[in-house]
Amino acid sequence: MVDEDDKFSLDKIIALIGMHAVLRMCQEYAGRRLYIPHVQGLSSRRSSRLVTAIGLDAAVKMAENWGGEYISSVPVRPLKRSLVWKMKDEGHSVSYIARDMMVTERWVYQTLSYPRPQPSTQTAPPDLPPLLSMMGVSHER
Repeated sequence: MVDEDDKFSLDKIIALIGMHAVLRMCQEYAGRRLYIPHVQGLSSRRSSRLVTAIGLDAAVKMAENWGGEYISSVPVRPLKRSLVWKMKDEGHSVSYIARDMMVTERWVYQTLSYPRPQPSTQTAPPDLPPLLSMMGVSHER
């Protein structure tokens, strides 16, 4: 049996489809359940939103790895807040962070005004997606 936390770790998804595709997926499916269709099902109406959101190449990669699986809830804010701090630590400007993450500069400043999120050392409860345990995100350029 595959450990679900390991199967849907954010680092694996980012490594597979890239940061921008993950951000677009989070924008499109924020807080909602996401079905990852099998490769053969990518042309159906149900999967067309996923293809539109992250692109055909990224959707195919996800389908090849997790076709037929559900991500029970796709979070946005924890990912973005963690990435803002990570990018700031890497020396990026507020303007660059806002442009790269498709948010306003004001939101970046507000995020940086709050305490830094602490990496989660606990795994997500079984009824929550492992993506909620993502505060230790690695952001590579």
